[in-house]
Amino acid sequence: MAKRDEYGRKMWVMPKWMEPMREMILDTGGNPVEELVNDRTTQVQTNVVRALLCVSVKDQVHLLYSLARNGMLKNTPTDAEFTKDLV
Repeated sequence: MAKRDEYGRKMWVMPKWMEPMREMILDTGGNPVEELVNDRTTQVQTNVVRALLCVSVKDQVHLLYSLARNGMLKNTPTDAEFTKDLV
């Protein structure tokens, strides 16, 4: 069963095909990638640094999805893997 946050929303988990690229995702500030992607409460007005880390990491993850979907990465996932783990 998928892990859910305090609001009942499904939390994103890094897919297996993306694991080898985990260390290449920059600007995490020492935080786990999943924590930053799943952060939906940090606001720029209250914590600008964390909010920018979240945006940066989410964009990098979306870029990896786009590259894989267009066949620009080695060992790209199947269509079935894409539909089950989209951000």
